[in-house]
Amino acid sequence: MLEKIHIKNFALIKNLEINFFPGLNVFTGETGAGKSVIIEALSFVLGSRLSSDIIREGSDFAEVDAVFNINSFPEEFLKKYSLKGPVLSVKRQLFRKGKSKAFINSSADKSALSGQTKQISVSGLSEIGDDIIDFHGQNEHQSLLKSSVHRELLDRYGKLEPEVIQLKEMRLEKKALEQKSLALKMSAQEKERLLDLYKYQLNEIEEASLEIGEDEELKALFPKLKNGEKLLSLSNEAYQSLYLADNSASVMIEKSYSCFESLAEMDETLVGLKDRLESVKINLEDIAGEMRVYSSSINNDPCELENCLKRLDMISRLSKKYGGEIKDILAFAKNLVGKISDLENTDIKQQDLTSKLEIISHKLLLKAEALHKKRMEFAQKLSREVKKEIANLGFKNARFSVSVQADEADIGPSGYDDIEFLFSANAGQSLKPLKYIASGGEMSRIMLGLKTVFAASDKVPILVFDEIDTGVGSVVGRLVGEKLFKLARDKQIFCITHMAQIASFADTHFFIEKNSVKNTTEISIKRLDSARHKSEIARLLSGKVESSLLGVKHAAELIDETDKIKIARQ
Repeated sequence: MLEKIHIKNFALIKNLEINFFPGLNVFTGETGAGKSVIIEALSFVLGSRLSSDIIREGSDFAEVDAVFNINSFPEEFLKKYSLKGPVLSVKRQLFRKGKSKAFINSSADKSALSGQTKQISVSGLSEIGDDIIDFHGQNEHQSLLKSSVHRELLDRYGKLEPEVIQLKEMRLEKKALEQKSLALKMSAQEKERLLDLYKYQLNEIEEASLEIGEDEELKALFPKLKNGEKLLSLSNEAYQSLYLADNSASVMIEKSYSCFESLAEMDETLVGLKDRLESVKINLEDIAGEMRVYSSSINNDPCELENCLKRLDMISRLSKKYGGEIKDILAFAKNLVGKISDLENTDIKQQDLTSKLEIISHKLLLKAEALHKKRMEFAQKLSREVKKEIANLGFKNARFSVSVQADEADIGPSGYDDIEFLFSANAGQSLKPLKYIASGGEMSRIMLGLKTVFAASDKVPILVFDEIDTGVGSVVGRLVGEKLFKLARDKQIFCITHMAQIASFADTHFFIEKNSVKNTTEISIKRLDSARHKSEIARLLSGKVESSLLGVKHAAELIDETDKIKIARQ
C-alpha cells in the first residue's frame, strides 16, 4: 500500500505531506479545489511525463516523495527490481529546464529515502509504477485498455498460466530444432566448398605439428642463434682469460694463494684471508668450467637460425588466422573436426531433425488447440460475469464480450489466439474494443466492473479512480460506492468523487480545498473525523457550503444505511 506522499512546489501545492491508510481512501472538495493534483503528483512520482509548467510559480523545481509498504508484494516483484522491503521509497524531481531526476530506495527503515538510494531512469520508474498502481479516469496508466494485457488476464482468470508456460517451452524447443535444420540446409556446391575449406585449414594446422609452449621456447632460442658467432667468440675469450692463458686469473690467484699459505704459517691472523681466497679460487674454477661447457654448447649453424625463423613465422601466421596462442589454434582444429563430421553426415542429421520437428510441431498444435478451447470457455464465463457487474453501474443496455480470434497458422509464444475485450454501452451499437470508449467517467465504471471480477487474480495492489461518478445518478452512485468498498477489502483504493453516495463508503475520507495565503493560492488536505465526514456528506448532498439541519439529517441517514451495507460486506 501507499503509506505516505510528500509533495513540494507542485502546481498549487507548496509543501504537503499526506499519510494514507488501507482500504478505500476518498477525496472530496469543491469544484476546482485541486483534487486531481494529488493524483497527478502520484502519477508523476511513478514515471508519468509532465512539462515544467507543473512547477509551482516562483520555484525552481518540483519534488514528490512516496513511501510504499511492499511487505506483502509478490516475490517475483521484489526479485524483478532487486528490492528488499518492507518499504520502497521513491523520489522524483523536475526542474525548470525540463530535466528530471528519479531515485528509489528499498529498506527496512520507514522514513522516506533513508539509507542508500540509487538513481533510476524515468522509464524504469514507470515500469515499477505499472506494477504497483493502475490509474483509471483522467490519467494514462490504464493497463486494462491494452489488448496485450487481455490475454494475460484471461489466462490468469482461467488459471491457464501453467499451460501457457508449457506451450512456450514447446515453441522454444521447436525453434531450436528449426535453427539446426536451417543450418544444415545448403546446396551441394556450398557444402563441398565448406568441406574443402575446413579440410584445408585442418591439414594446414596438423602439418605444423604444433606443441603447446613451443613458441615461447623458440622466442628464447632465437637471440642465441642470431648472435651465435659473437657468443662463441666472447665465451672463448672469457674462458681463456679465466683459465688457459699464461697470465689467466686462475694462474694469478694460484700464485697469490701460495703466498698466503706461507704468510698464514708465520702469522695465524692471516688464516681467515687465506681461506677466503681459497673460496675465490674454487669459485673461479667452477665459473671457468661452466664457461667452457657453455662455449661448447653454442650453435653457430646458419641453418638452425633459418629453421627457427621459419618456425616462428609459421606460428605467427597460424596465430593470425586461427587464434592468438598455440592452444587456441589447436582448439580451432578440434572444432574443424566437428564441422567436417557434421557436413559429411548432414543427410542423416537432417532426417533426424525433420522427424523431431514433425513430432514437436504436432504436439505444439495440440497444446495450442487445447489452450484455445479453454480460453473460449473462460471467455464466455468472463463475459457473463463482467456484464453482470456493470449492469448495475448505469449501463442498462450494456454488452461486454471477450473476443478470442484464432489463427492456427501463427502459433506465438502464448498460442495462436488474439484476445480483445469488447464493449457496447447502448442498444443498437456494435461491440468495440475498450480503447475506443471516449468518456472518462464511463471508462472508470467499466474498469471498476472489470476490476471487481479480476480482484482475485489481478496482481496490481493499488487502484486510482478519477471521475468515476460522471454521468450517474444517486442510485447508480450508491452501487458504485458499494463496489469500490468491496474491492477495497483486497486492494488499496483511491477515489476522487463529487457524490455523497460514493464518499459515504470511505474507510478514510480526505477533504481538499484551496486557500489564499499572502497573495498566493495553496492547496491543503485534511483527514476528516467522524463529525467532519458527516458534515462533508451533507455538503455533497445539498451542494452548499453551509449545510442545513435537514441536510445533516439526510447525511446521517445515508451514513447509517452505508454502514449497514459495509457491515454486511465485511
